[in-house]
Amino acid sequence: MGTDEVANGYGGSESRNQSYLPHRNPEIMYFALGPVSSLNLHSLFDRKTDTAFSFSSQTRLERNRENQKLLDATIPVPGNTVIRVIPNYFTKTLGVPYYIPFDDSSFKTAPMAWNSWDAYYSEVSEQDIVENVDWIASHLRPYGFEYVVLDEGYDGKNNVGQSVGENHNWIGEWDREKFPHGPKWLVTFIKSKGLRAGLWLVPNAYAGALEQHPGW
Repeated sequence: MGTDEVANGYGGSESRNQSYLPHRNPEIMYFALGPVSSLNLHSLFDRKTDTAFSFSSQTRLERNRENQKLLDATIPVPGNTVIRVIPNYFTKTLGVPYYIPFDDSSFKTAPMAWNSWDAYYSEVSEQDIVENVDWIASHLRPYGFEYVVLDEGYDGKNNVGQSVGENHNWIGEWDREKFPHGPKWLVTFIKSKGLRAGLWLVPNAYAGALEQHPGW
């Protein structure tokens, strides 16, 4: 039935959209990293062609013990069974307007990142980033952490003391009190620790920045 929860200023009414949750155990959500193997999964999806393959609930899809890149399918046939081939699964069945297979040439896996907003909100400072970068490089980088993301708090003040972030012009002027060395120094420091720098940008950025910085 959906939810009445209001989050980030949206929502508030129960939805009546069709559900695509499984009939069995619909309240359970499964997550996995790496090759998936579960006795509760009975379907396959081909990303290149947007085609789904649905097997009976008795089917067992398990990773080959000798080669984890292979998936062994055991399909019992107690008299008869049905294998459904569902073309255009995202566009026809789920109703998504477009489907393009995800290009994983740049990101083989989901990027692992630390985001300053979760700890400091807009009060983050250069020293906060430096201290966290040092700790992440020593303790988390060996386990795959790669990105350090600065999320808000770096925008400077205009001539009347207002944060330029109020106009979403957050790139042109950095707060020199909180970030005395500026963005280039900070990025160089992050890279020197074997990590990559990320910057959060508001989606509806101040349009005037395009006139001032057409190269962006």
